[in-house]
Amino acid sequence: MILITGNDSRPQSLVISDFNKDGLMDIGVVNSRTYNIGIFLGYGDISFANQVTYSTGLHSSPCSMAVGDFNNDTRVDIVFAS
Repeated sequence: MILITGNDSRPQSLVISDFNKDGLMDIGVVNSRTYNIGIFLGYGDISFANQVTYSTGLHSSPCSMAVGDFNNDTRVDIVFAS
């Protein structure tokens, strides 16, 4: 399986979680050169939707990420280091 994160995005770290609460595993990745977090929503059959990106801020260069329910709202939260 190959997931495309974009030209020169330089993915650094990934996590697997159910980001949209549909019962299927999704993939989150930090893209250090394009300053964003990408989410690939899973279809449940080892295929994934195209990446949707969320900016981490200009020149933030994210390098690692973790997920958890940090605020006890039953939804997945994302934290990243840069």
